[in-house]
Amino acid sequence: MEQLFNKFSQGHIHITESDYKQLLEKDTSGLGRVFFDGNDCLGIAQNDAGRIVFKCEGQVPKEIFQYLEERTYLTGEQLINYFGADPFGYSERVIKASVIGLLREERLCVMDAKKSDITSIQDPGAKSLFEQHREFISAEFEVNKSSALTGRDRTTLRRFFEQSLGLSNVESESDSLADLVFKHFPEWKDKVFSLKSKLESLNIIIPNELKEFNTSLTSCLENRQVQKTLERFKQNLAVIEKGVARVKELEESLNENTEKELRQLKSILEVQVKQLEQVDESSEIIGPVNALESQMQSHSPWRGYADVKPMAEQITLHYQQIRAKYKERQNEELTTQLDQIKLRTDFVDLDWDKQQEVLQKIRNAFIDVDELAIQPALLLIKQTPDRIKDASAQAHRLLDDLINEPPEDPSDPEDPEPISPRPRVHVVNLGLRNKVISDKNELEQVLSNLKAKCLKELDQGINVRFEE
Repeated sequence: MEQLFNKFSQGHIHITESDYKQLLEKDTSGLGRVFFDGNDCLGIAQNDAGRIVFKCEGQVPKEIFQYLEERTYLTGEQLINYFGADPFGYSERVIKASVIGLLREERLCVMDAKKSDITSIQDPGAKSLFEQHREFISAEFEVNKSSALTGRDRTTLRRFFEQSLGLSNVESESDSLADLVFKHFPEWKDKVFSLKSKLESLNIIIPNELKEFNTSLTSCLENRQVQKTLERFKQNLAVIEKGVARVKELEESLNENTEKELRQLKSILEVQVKQLEQVDESSEIIGPVNALESQMQSHSPWRGYADVKPMAEQITLHYQQIRAKYKERQNEELTTQLDQIKLRTDFVDLDWDKQQEVLQKIRNAFIDVDELAIQPALLLIKQTPDRIKDASAQAHRLLDDLINEPPEDPSDPEDPEPISPRPRVHVVNLGLRNKVISDKNELEQVLSNLKAKCLKELDQGINVRFEE
């Protein structure tokens, strides 16, 4: 023992600051020879085919571990005081390095000054624990007896990364596995989010596997502590494996072409069918509509959607035929109203510009209709003939106003003969809408009153125009 004491106290095992920091990093490729097996070495790591494996078989880590096994726990200060004194005389850096090795081998657990459990060098607060002397001496160290993960468990988790995610050369070390969780699981959460957004935009029901998968991924990422992360990973492994397979299937099935086709089917239901229903023109396509709705509301509408494409084509064809029918009605009404106003005897009394002003009143109600388009909507096209009629009534009133305008210059200075004023027009409201006449006498009275109104205007040289 005295020889061992001299060996350490005289610096035969010398740990540089750089070597010590390597122990705190994930990448230990530059780990100093002093940490491996052999004479004058600490023996806390082994080189396994070029890969560093932490296995504390050296004298110092063995003594520290055995001492911890004999007690419930020891503070960092007690460890330094005990192993720094005779007969050991180990330096503080040697003691800390051995503790780091035991922690990396998952044989220790630590409670820091904030009462947080640390079971891995990757856990939050672990590095500062070994970098800050004050934190180290106040921490409590004990043998790790609570780990729920066995070597077989870690092998199973490693195989998941290799087989399900296609990674190679995955290590079974807890730190490495946890590091892969925090590296890759957020990517899969993003995939889930992207798929959910795509499915929602298509009004497709979100599969339960996606919801459960996302919940499991969130659970694994909630805590940065390595052991808790891997324990949750183990508990959710079945759901995560199924979720990965489901996401891969959806990404392959919902390719760009399929998504485009589904959006077209969705648009037919949301645009063409709804427009047809608004104008009560959907009775002839009830069968195709039901088939298309059933497909889009199914658990996996991207499967077999080609079978309903003929139904979608039927709906589209019917929709276009209705648009053509409404377009023709609009054109006929426009022609009728324009012809009526042109047939007024006083219309020709207007100059060309004012004639166009009157006609434009009617034309403004007309809308261009592309039979192959989906806008303007069917309801608007269907209502256009009535709007043309309303616009025609306004055009007739405008014509009345223009005819009734006094001449700008009632006399010609060079012609003593005065210019005759234009004929004026007055509107007579019939007031007969919905009126019920029950006998001849009542009919004669209505006609007599109307005749009297008209004669009164005509006797004054005023033309009469009827409105309801």
